[in-house]
Amino acid sequence: MTYTQENLFEDHLEKSATMSIPTCEDYYAKRYREDWEYNKLHKIYTTTGVDNYVEQNPEYTKEDVESKIETDDMFAKFFIKDPVQQSCYQKYCNEYISKYSPIERCIQLPASGKNALYCYKGKLCKMAEIPANDTKLVKSIDLQIEYRKADGSLLTIYASHKHTRKQGGNQNNQWYDLIHFSEHACCSQETNIIYVALADGPYYEYAADDGMTKMAHINVRANDHFRAMTTTDFIKWIKQILQ
Repeated sequence: MTYTQENLFEDHLEKSATMSIPTCEDYYAKRYREDWEYNKLHKIYTTTGVDNYVEQNPEYTKEDVESKIETDDMFAKFFIKDPVQQSCYQKYCNEYISKYSPIERCIQLPASGKNALYCYKGKLCKMAEIPANDTKLVKSIDLQIEYRKADGSLLTIYASHKHTRKQGGNQNNQWYDLIHFSEHACCSQETNIIYVALADGPYYEYAADDGMTKMAHINVRANDHFRAMTTTDFIKWIKQILQ
């Protein structure tokens, strides 16, 4: 079946629910552990790491602390740099999409600077093109995903990705960022460009004050040019529309 720009967002997820791929959450958990072990092996510590601990506890040497880190993961968690501080989830999302979907390429875009991309009032643009009063509410796009349609044309998907676990504080700000992204992305009239909010983590399954889930709130503006979903569902959707 060939899908057009107009019907790309028909609901294919139920039909493809049995497709055998790991969930993004399983993949992220595996990769997080690998990166944490790498940081441990290569002694990549937090800024308040071993040296500070020894300074405050002179009865222990640096060698004492590092030896304890090697044998006690609970103790090590106080010193090993958390992969989250290295923007790990966007990297994992990129890997997951590249590994499990039939795309041509998936690029992790710069978060700032002259090459960062934004969606402002439905238009793909650079920061210099956005009015100064609006720049604080417009966040850079995280991923550029490309695949070839049946007619040979290239469809480009620009994605904003968040991985959020608990509610409250900064986590709510991540949700607001995706809502602001949806407000601009849904206005797009671009041909062969689609915007997607990739909302991973249990946070987006929680209900807001009005009873709607956080994911449903992002999807209020869903149309042929914008949609929010988990990265797992994104993979299923891409595979289905290419059949």
